[in-house]
Amino acid sequence: MNSGLNIKLLLFDIGDVFLHRDLGQLHEEARQFGLSGSELHEVIYGPRWDRYKRGQLTEAELLLEIAGQLPSSLENRVVELLESSEKSVVLNESLVTLVGQLQPSYRVAALSNAGANLEARLEHFNIARLFELVVNSHWVRMAKPDEEIYRYTAEHLHLQPNEILFIDDKLRNTSVAEKLGFHTHVFTTTDTFMDFLRQEGLFTLTQSKLKKNTTLSS
Repeated sequence: MNSGLNIKLLLFDIGDVFLHRDLGQLHEEARQFGLSGSELHEVIYGPRWDRYKRGQLTEAELLLEIAGQLPSSLENRVVELLESSEKSVVLNESLVTLVGQLQPSYRVAALSNAGANLEARLEHFNIARLFELVVNSHWVRMAKPDEEIYRYTAEHLHLQPNEILFIDDKLRNTSVAEKLGFHTHVFTTTDTFMDFLRQEGLFTLTQSKLKKNTTLSS
């Protein structure tokens, strides 16, 4: 490792980093239910989502609350609606390739504000294999940007915060982590993340060639 940062582990957010919504596809799926893409997004990620991601609602309770917000014609189609919305979730394949190139130089883990289906999503996209630990806010009953979830994660990784690079798409999440001693990067694209790694001496030409044939099925 050439960096003076002494990074031992890359800690990734999942949503809008590894997985994101294709808004065009979301709109198409929503239209089948007489909703706009933004209406469907609000139904799923409205105020109740904050309680769900903290484990304060079970998945069954979430479905009941969502049903109560839908037109009567859709009350009995909640599961179908959510399954349809999942079709708009797409994988950032370039980031998967990059992480493959960074391993085994760095350990890799995930810290995500998510629901009970996160682990199934990771398996579906064949990326669960990338992470030695996945901290899911729903199961630990804590969520970013609360300080306690960052401390919990570092403790369970058996690392000091300054040995971890935390990558998240939201500044409010990285700001708290940085205050606690984590190194951070606000994710926008794989290319800008790669540029950041190179600037910090965390990614070399040798690493980029090491697994140049890395694929999703590897």
